[in-house]
Amino acid sequence: TGSNLCCKMTAVGVQFFFILLVDLTANNFIEMVIPALKNLWASRSGQTSTTSNQDSKPEFNLSEEYLEILYRQFIIYLGTPSFPLITALGFVGNMLEFYLDKYRLIKICKKPHRLSGSMKGFISFFLFLIAIAGFFAPPYSVFSMYFNIGGVLDFCGNPYY
Repeated sequence: TGSNLCCKMTAVGVQFFFILLVDLTANNFIEMVIPALKNLWASRSGQTSTTSNQDSKPEFNLSEEYLEILYRQFIIYLGTPSFPLITALGFVGNMLEFYLDKYRLIKICKKPHRLSGSMKGFISFFLFLIAIAGFFAPPYSVFSMYFNIGGVLDFCGNPYY
């Protein structure tokens, strides 16, 4: 029935909301708090020279940061049909992530190595790829829910009309 479908859509939207929320909080906690605790432990154990302090700092892994953005964007694309406000949450999360990563790059991590190439083409291609995957990925994608291609079932296992 229609009300059962709305109830299931709400449940799916809440799941996408919590997936995005856990992604933002858990990743940032691990990236910010764990290195700070390691630095605190190293300073209390007697490592005070600048060389050992610089060696104990974690590296800023740029490819890991790109992967976080791609994963978050994929969750946003998949969750948009069931929870449209996830786009606003994703925007706020990306802004928060930008400033936290900036702080982490300047204050917590080692000085990064200079890269000679640009990642613009790579990132553009994969953002396009996950947009297409998010549009077509059954059963919660826009394509599956609205066009019913291939006998898509609703959230209760009944044929979706």
